[in-house]
Amino acid sequence: MLTKKEIEQLIDKRNSSLKIVKPKITSKSSAVWNSFNYIYVNDIKQEYVICNQCEDLLVYKPSCGTNSLSKHIRSCQKVKAVVSHDQPNINQFYASSKTEPAISNRVKQEIKVACVEFVALDCRSFKTICGVGFKNLAQKIFDAAKYLPISKDINIEKLLPHPTTISRDVNKLYNKKHQQLISICEKLLVYTVVVDFWKNTHTGIQYCGISLHHISDDWKLHCFVLGCYHYDLESNSAINTRKFVESKLSEYRLELNGNVYIVSDNEPKMLATFK
Repeated sequence: MLTKKEIEQLIDKRNSSLKIVKPKITSKSSAVWNSFNYIYVNDIKQEYVICNQCEDLLVYKPSCGTNSLSKHIRSCQKVKAVVSHDQPNINQFYASSKTEPAISNRVKQEIKVACVEFVALDCRSFKTICGVGFKNLAQKIFDAAKYLPISKDINIEKLLPHPTTISRDVNKLYNKKHQQLISICEKLLVYTVVVDFWKNTHTGIQYCGISLHHISDDWKLHCFVLGCYHYDLESNSAINTRKFVESKLSEYRLELNGNVYIVSDNEPKMLATFK
């Protein structure tokens, strides 16, 4: 048999092993069973029932009768009559699969203040809050909280990795995404390559930026930045420029052929390179 905490965790994660079953009502059944459902985990009936009104979990054993359940019904109805809309309720924690969970104004206000302090203290753009990466981080931290004891304060520093760890894992993430992009490029038949060259006026170092653009079968435009490369060939001739671009495209199993379009500026060298 599972504990109350373990059952609550299964409810939070909407685990498929958990089932809420309505009792079979007969003429001899107590009226309290109109307000409660049984809980099964892996088809094993648990020693807890769930209130249909407040969704709280209560211990129930047939040998103990339904007196405690009757008391809960009376107290549950009183609470329902006096609870205000601003107070948090059980529905905020046990969300229905049909509707989004309610978020109290107090929680929204605290998150808003924390976001303001974040952009101010760390000198970040206001739009950082809307970024895909920031939202993903916030969601992961929120999900992690579901597995932590709610009775203890958690030091967020215990959850966040050290900057050195992040710097090491950046290369791992790059290699993973690089292989995924190669797998995508290998299947492309028609695509457009955008090429641009420029020189750093202070260092004299030349760079080449290459991006890939492709329209999928469902007519969605996909854009990939292949890289910003240091141009290290001996001269800037059209032959060397084309050789450099082709070498970078070959890393992604791409090549320049009759099915490929090149977008560049109208500089004579670029026109000669890709004519």
